[in-house]
Amino acid sequence: SIKILSEGIKNNPDADDLYYNRACCYSILGMEEKAISDIIKAIELNSSIINWVRKDNDFKNLYNNGSFLQIIKHIDKE
Repeated sequence: SIKILSEGIKNNPDADDLYYNRACCYSILGMEEKAISDIIKAIELNSSIINWVRKDNDFKNLYNNGSFLQIIKHIDKE
């Protein structure tokens, strides 16, 4: 899945949904920093994605990650 999503991103770098879905994959695999990086990119491309991030169980293992919490807090302040 990551390989296919990465190829899609290469061909369409503004596709927020591809970054989001790759972040889900990274998170499930325990690759937290890569997941967070893709979450940030997806949010930069489409700020409404933060609503999905908050509810998606694919990110539950990031709930104790300081970087992830900073993203949520930062968005909440805007």
